[in-house]
Amino acid sequence: MTKACILLKVRPGKEKGVAELAAKVAGVRFAFVTLGRFDVAAAVETRDYDALEKVVDDLNRLEGVAVSETLPALGVK
Repeated sequence: MTKACILLKVRPGKEKGVAELAAKVAGVRFAFVTLGRFDVAAAVETRDYDALEKVVDDLNRLEGVAVSETLPALGVK
């Protein structure tokens, strides 16, 4: 099992909509609006790194997403 946190910077005013859409992407456990350098965070759980790559691609394609950063979890049991 592969787990990660994916952080998204989005265009102004799109934060809530992107978080709602992100939460519906397969592999995303939950997503929420944040404060700070990134606007939205998504907790992701996939079967392997290939599936994680697909989730990252799907999130980057959401309307309003400008930048993403993926933080893979290490040593999670």
